[in-house]
Amino acid sequence: MNKSAKQHDWNWQPGRTVEAVHHPISLRLFCEAPYVPELFADDLENRIARLIQASGGAVAPTLQLQRGDRIWHIAGSADDVLLHTSCMMACLEDIFQYLGADSSQYDFGPPLVSEVFEGKWVCYPLMWFYWAQMEKALTAHLADGYTHVVYVDIARCSESLDPDRILSLLNELNADEKAVSILENMHHSWQRTGCPGVPLVPAFAILLKLYLKQVDDRLMAEGVTFVRLQDDFRLLCFGQDEADAALNLLKATLREIGLSTHRGKTGIVAVDQVLRHRYWKTLGLKRTLQHGIARPALNHALTFPWFRPAALKLLARLYGHNCRAMI
Repeated sequence: MNKSAKQHDWNWQPGRTVEAVHHPISLRLFCEAPYVPELFADDLENRIARLIQASGGAVAPTLQLQRGDRIWHIAGSADDVLLHTSCMMACLEDIFQYLGADSSQYDFGPPLVSEVFEGKWVCYPLMWFYWAQMEKALTAHLADGYTHVVYVDIARCSESLDPDRILSLLNELNADEKAVSILENMHHSWQRTGCPGVPLVPAFAILLKLYLKQVDDRLMAEGVTFVRLQDDFRLLCFGQDEADAALNLLKATLREIGLSTHRGKTGIVAVDQVLRHRYWKTLGLKRTLQHGIARPALNHALTFPWFRPAALKLLARLYGHNCRAMI
């Protein structure tokens, strides 16, 4: 990695950390947490600077967050959210230089490489905009005559990521030594207190991009046309046989890094079925209707100072019971 090639200085800037933590797409991961009001304190940048200066310390056990029938793990304190995000921001440009500008052609998960190269964090306030961009790219590919689309979702993605592999990749990139050292302490501490894989933190999507780079590279090397948003893949194929081969290739490559596909969300669909059901299935409308719109709406309201006090109270009252300490 040529450090002189950097275009923007993301290293240890508290303002960048605040921007990342306050973004609605980040907040949606842990907006039920009891410490969320702390993340909107007036002196937040000074708090971040103090955490960076102290180079970490005791790490709180993760909190368990229940949504539907699924238990997620989130960072256990506001300090852990802020420090982890600061460390990831310090590594950000090294990661995105490694991912390469071409990754924006198939990886539509925020933040986009193009956004980071322009010195931004995440341009759009809702994940829907990124789903729409992926669907637009998928439509463009379908115009080339593909007959089948392979839909693949990774099973229990966050719980299945290997923190040691992430740390190894960061070391290979020669990422900020101080940041990687703090991240190592945090992830190993979370592991020791019972957190499987990686908890949901504001930079989770960045960790996932780094983790899946090997998979993306393998698909491209084998000539598979695909688009992806986080752990959701769409492989475009000519015919059933090619679709079967592409799916088997993806499954095998995921196994190499300790991941597997979600049976209920993985399948091969003919193009006519894709066009008929795409907006219902792929834009998340079904999931939104199933799980309600109140929490996402309150989460988004946190970004507006005049709505924030009421939104914080309602989130705590309506959803605070979903979040509890590790037993």
